Amino acid sequence: MPPRECLQCKGLKLLCGRAQCPLLTQYEVRAGVNKMLSKDIYDASPPGIFVGWKGYPKVQMGPMVSIGDCGYDPHLLDDPGRWYGSEIEDIITYRSSLIRSKQRLEVNSARDPDYKLKEFQELVLSVKPVDVEMLFSKIPKFHILFSPMSEPMPPSAPLEKFSLEGTPSIPVSVDKIHSDTDLNAKDALYELHRCGYDEYYLTKILSAGTLGIGKRRKLVPTRWSITAVDDILGKKMIEEIRDLPSVDEYLVFENRYLGNRFEILFIPGEFEFENIECWLPGSVWSGGEVNIIEEYESREGRRGYAVRQGGGYYAARLPILEKMFRARRKAKVLCMREISEEYYLPVGVWEVRENVKRALSKEPERFSSLEESLSYIKGKLSADIGRYTRVSRIIEREKTQRTLLEWIK
Repeated sequence: MPPRECLQCKGLKLLCGRAQCPLLTQYEVRAGVNKMLSKDIYDASPPGIFVGWKGYPKVQMGPMVSIGDCGYDPHLLDDPGRWYGSEIEDIITYRSSLIRSKQRLEVNSARDPDYKLKEFQELVLSVKPVDVEMLFSKIPKFHILFSPMSEPMPPSAPLEKFSLEGTPSIPVSVDKIHSDTDLNAKDALYELHRCGYDEYYLTKILSAGTLGIGKRRKLVPTRWSITAVDDILGKKMIEEIRDLPSVDEYLVFENRYLGNRFEILFIPGEFEFENIECWLPGSVWSGGEVNIIEEYESREGRRGYAVRQGGGYYAARLPILEKMFRARRKAKVLCMREISEEYYLPVGVWEVRENVKRALSKEPERFSSLEESLSYIKGKLSADIGRYTRVSRIIEREKTQRTLLEWIK
């Protein structure tokens, strides 16, 4: 929406067509947070860290600390895996209850970290909140930022002094892999994921440069590490499921949260994955039209980055692959995501991941044909299902193959 129209609207007329004004939402939270901001903070870090990407290979990075009087468990503030069920306003409040410290570092500094960076890394490797003291060069500035990739960014300020006041709780299995400087980052992520550590934890420790062969370790910007973890683990899962038997019926999994509806169709056959996003009028970035974006990969996997959907593609794919691995069945999967005007601010790809996880945790609807399953899905979507099927490579191939078989008969 152009700034001139924002000035005319002032958040009261909702000329952009959204259910709520993103600017007013921020201002409502800001008033309470400003009273708690100061240059010297002694409190618990979630534990959390953020590594920026601007200026790469010199990036802004630093730990995050909770604001003492916020009233929340520090771990909650930087753990999207626990946010499911919260409203957008709640998520903004969580993130506004943190302060992000920042200082400029070379990404290669992780190869031979100094004392301060080692403390940062110990903090991030912890699985429990850790008390820290931070002195900022100025009072943190409240200007919360929203990203399609990462969680909303909290108030920030340049870091002048930092000290760990508590003892990080680092599991033996994690410390062993962190200390193994001959193990590459991919294998380290595989092993930790196998041990039960989730994508959110793995993203943090990869971003902090704690994994990989010693001379190759780097700080990884947070927005890149999110997708890197999803993609690396996803590729490993594809290798694991290729030789599994196929599902023998059509399965539909579904879920709806934060104005995002997911309809996920499992089709008998070799593994393929297709993700279709449908942005309805009034949703963030959509304007006044229905916008459809499609990405696809075959049994052999992708060669290039899913540039049209970015991190959301990989965030949807990983839990679907994990579901097939646990069920010991493979399938062609068509994931349909419909975004409504209720999604008026981007909160990061964790929303995609958690929506898909919740969908796959439920008992699916079962059908004996493609037509029956699509007819069922049609009744759930706001947009015409033809908008999806016309761009779907999986559906087009299914219809072509079935026509050929009918002709042979």
